Amino acid sequence: VLIIGTAYSGPTNTQYLAADSNVASRIYGADSPLIRKMSEAKMTGAKNVLLYRIGGAAAELIDLLGADTLVGTKEQTAAAGSKYGIYLGPSPANAGVSGLIVYEDGKIVYSDMAGSEIDLGVMNIVGDTKTFTTNTGVTIGAIDAPILLKDVLAEIATSIEVLTIEDTPSTAYALGLTAVNVTAVDVNAGPALSEGVDYTLSGVAGVDLTITMTGSVAANLVTGDSINITSDDNAAGDTSEVITVVDSGTSKDVYALDVNTSSVTAVDNAGTDLVEGTDYSISGLAGALYITFDVSQGIGSVINVNGVPIDIPGFDPDPYYLSGSDNVGSEWKKTYELLAEAYSDLETTIATHMVVDKAIIDAPNIADGNLDADALAYLRVVEQDGVNDYIWSVDKTIYVDIAGTGETNDPALASVDENGRPIVKYQYNEVNFGHQLGSWLNSITENDRFILGVIGTSAPAAATTASISKWIGSLPTVDALGVTVSNGSGLLGNRYMVGSTTQTAGYYSTDSGYPDGNVQFDSNGAAIDVGKFMSVMMGLGLTPESPTLGTTAQTVNSSSMYAGLLSTIEPGQSTTNRVLPGAAVPFSLKKTKLDELSFAGYVSVTEKSRGAVVVSGELPTGPNSDYDYVSTSIIIGGVVKDIRDRLDPFIGNSLNDITLAAADTAVESILQDYVRRGAIVKYGYQVVSDPAAKGKGEMRVPLTIVPAFELRQISVSIKLAYDI
Repeated sequence: VLIIGTAYSGPTNTQYLAADSNVASRIYGADSPLIRKMSEAKMTGAKNVLLYRIGGAAAELIDLLGADTLVGTKEQTAAAGSKYGIYLGPSPANAGVSGLIVYEDGKIVYSDMAGSEIDLGVMNIVGDTKTFTTNTGVTIGAIDAPILLKDVLAEIATSIEVLTIEDTPSTAYALGLTAVNVTAVDVNAGPALSEGVDYTLSGVAGVDLTITMTGSVAANLVTGDSINITSDDNAAGDTSEVITVVDSGTSKDVYALDVNTSSVTAVDNAGTDLVEGTDYSISGLAGALYITFDVSQGIGSVINVNGVPIDIPGFDPDPYYLSGSDNVGSEWKKTYELLAEAYSDLETTIATHMVVDKAIIDAPNIADGNLDADALAYLRVVEQDGVNDYIWSVDKTIYVDIAGTGETNDPALASVDENGRPIVKYQYNEVNFGHQLGSWLNSITENDRFILGVIGTSAPAAATTASISKWIGSLPTVDALGVTVSNGSGLLGNRYMVGSTTQTAGYYSTDSGYPDGNVQFDSNGAAIDVGKFMSVMMGLGLTPESPTLGTTAQTVNSSSMYAGLLSTIEPGQSTTNRVLPGAAVPFSLKKTKLDELSFAGYVSVTEKSRGAVVVSGELPTGPNSDYDYVSTSIIIGGVVKDIRDRLDPFIGNSLNDITLAAADTAVESILQDYVRRGAIVKYGYQVVSDPAAKGKGEMRVPLTIVPAFELRQISVSIKLAYDI
């Protein structure tokens, strides 16, 4: 089982086989999310676990010694910048020559001073230190008073920016009591807005009808704006109402920093120091930094932001600092970026099953109308020099403005092409963790090996009946033809799992790699359903207090538990009605709800006398998929793996009739074995060769398989009699 997640320490973007759990705990940190997921997977049966850490970053001073130079730690932790101090300046033996000394707890771990070189392998140094002070006129620290890596730039130069905490405009307003049917809405006499996209209506007409602005319209509201509403009162015809946007009394959380700020060194509220990671966080790149206050600072508060300017005298180019990080508990956008990089890196693996740590299919998302600061937004990725820049936006489309020099999110204010259509400057895409995982599983199955993945869901807000009921929600309403006429809610209303009035259920391969791209089709004309490679594990599980298993008594996302169980299932078997060893269920659900969750494609767990039992091994596939249950994917995965392994030695041989005949025999023997084991009922196949092109021969094995479908129900009929 491959587990992808964050940790407090250890190698990043590297697959590590955790043969010894104790050693793995020492490497990654015993309390790290990655290690906890490993323990949960092993508890339910995983024998071999691969750990893949994401989010680790070293503390690095870039360009301090000149262009393309580096002074950084090998350790990739959040504390790395506070762990090592440096002296960079004239040598005590020769003032005309500079040198670098790195200290850890007063001990020298690196020095390039002539005749006294030390290198304990904890630093990455690229560049020449010998002329540093001569070239810059700067000495950093002292032999007996080194400067921590994180404070070096503040030692060289500093800047202070003053922010005043602002109020945010309210987005929800009560309408007049005469309003019955809202027919038109705009802001400041601009373009007509769309219900469900730009605003929603709630409450009862004539009583408490309320309009709530959403999406990019809500994000761009300014106090004093006019919301113009036309409604029908069913008596006097259309009536108009103008609402003036007012302050909400809630403080603004996100602020753009000065464009000359390279990094932030300290923040205080009128002299009271604020803690990064607790009170505030910094995002963005040098010159385009944002500060987000995670703890409200109060409207009108004066915030002092101490930073390092981009333009530093004596340096060309200007140096900058990248703080060490572990990204444990990172925001959803950052988690998506880290997983995107991981999936790009993981072109091959020995794993047959995998699970992602934090990602869930129903993470807060602007595409679902969620405007929280910590919510997925629309994404555009720009690659430059092999590095991806992830650009997020609350607007899906940005147009060239009428002047042709700027940009706008309003198509009515955009320049138009020769066909009269608005000219698009930037197009952003919807993102979803489930689609991201399914796309990677589809790709690696095509290019390397068949892997089954597991991803989780959100948890209820509280362990109360009302919260659990709201979390589960209700299925969409469909008509006699099966067409959705009204959307569902909660897990049962997730549009990827059950569809909606505007979307078909399922996760599909697209040309863009994002869920809103054009769906791709296979050679048979069927939409490529990537949901067949993954399971969506609903909800939570209880782990026991067990030093042996490495688990503590707590409620956790149960996706890794299911991945561990899944790795024990052989072709011809299923996870349906299987016990999750060691796990317990934190709350009970009625059978009707469990059945609805299974219908929607979720894997859920219920409590029986045998323990916590999987209700059904479901897959989140579309309505026309051949893959309804994980047992089918297990069979197909086993067949594909065995055929690939058996035919791999043929690569490099001549492509002729002898090779084709030998390959045919090998495939036949594998399929016959699956029939004998009861995993498949019938099969048909061909071993064919395509004409060699550009010196490359290719052999294909088209397969048709009838799997042994799993037993889903046993019915018992009872008849009473006086005698038999």
